[in-house]
Amino acid sequence: MRIAFSTVACPDWTLERVMSFADDTEFDGVELRSFGWGASDLTCDPALTDGSKVRRLALETGTHVMCLGTSVRFDEAVWPPILGLALPSKDRCVEEGTRMIRLADEIECPCVRVFGFEAPGSERPAKTLDRVVRRLSLMLDSARSRRIRVVIENGGSFARAEDLAQIIRRCASPWLGAAYNVAVGTGHGDDPEAAIDLLGDRLWTVKLKDLRGTRPVELGAGDVPLARAVQHLSRTGADAWLVVEWMRYWVPTLDSAESVLPRAMATIQGWIAEAGAGAQSRPRAALSN
Repeated sequence: MRIAFSTVACPDWTLERVMSFADDTEFDGVELRSFGWGASDLTCDPALTDGSKVRRLALETGTHVMCLGTSVRFDEAVWPPILGLALPSKDRCVEEGTRMIRLADEIECPCVRVFGFEAPGSERPAKTLDRVVRRLSLMLDSARSRRIRVVIENGGSFARAEDLAQIIRRCASPWLGAAYNVAVGTGHGDDPEAAIDLLGDRLWTVKLKDLRGTRPVELGAGDVPLARAVQHLSRTGADAWLVVEWMRYWVPTLDSAESVLPRAMATIQGWIAEAGAGAQSRPRAALSN
């Protein structure tokens, strides 16, 4: 199984340091978090540098830039409700998402992560879902033309695996898959094995973060059933990337990435070994329509 880490673990690292660290610690790849052009939150944000530099560093270290993690979300309500439909700004998230697709293409990253996210106010969830699907489908047109995959991560009003599956079915695009955050899904009642089986061959990335209550802790030290998820993925022969999310960008008092990420790698490898090398309980299922 391929293992990566998100650069939210190391907001002050340069791209050079990110890539060399991944190489030294035998991570297969990195998810480069981006807040877009003009943002200075992350020193290693790929939107702040030339695409050729990212490509060169990845090639030199043999590190896959496996996903571009964005803040793109499709939930914003149209305002005013009727007149707003005629305004160019009604789908500005699609424009933002399309720019991220172009950035992914420039840095030769095969995948872009987006969100649903939240039904505003007292709006019916079905109406929010319709808006998310319509906008996401527009972004997928650009993804198809550049051959970039899009993964939608669970959260907000779309926190469970079934929510992701519903969006994927509705969009009906081979360029759309799931980025399943185990902590979020199981925190809203998902069974990890059932969630993985439901998403089937559209499960392209799995986010691994552990929590004790609401406090981030190292993998295996919290309440999230991560070992069950990883071992089930291993036994079913899943091809999904495992992405470690150490939330130091949001919680700067957490221990450094240098100390935590190697231990996370060792923990994941231990879970996989326990599952049995190469063992498969059954073939991967396709996400049903």
